[in-house]
Amino acid sequence: MDDYIAFYEDRIARGLPVDRPSCPYNAETLKDRKMIKINMLTNPFEKFERKRFLYHSKDLGVISMNHALFSRMGEEDFQKVKEQMLEDVKNYYRDMGV
Repeated sequence: MDDYIAFYEDRIARGLPVDRPSCPYNAETLKDRKMIKINMLTNPFEKFERKRFLYHSKDLGVISMNHALFSRMGEEDFQKVKEQMLEDVKNYYRDMGV
């Protein structure tokens, strides 16, 4: 969550659009960790949970990965996921014209 918040705080500090105009994030709302957590668990997390790749245990306050999927992934696979995530973020902001 800290990295997620820092990403948006950095965009604000550099005078860049945080996201689409409807995005609720600003310097004040980024201090509301409860709201941020809800947003993080809604989009895009819920898409991965719906596909049963990931699971959020509200009672335990943990996120877990499907054990069958996790057991098949190596360090190289996790690196590919990270690279794809960064590429998707770049493309998202590029497509917004930012």
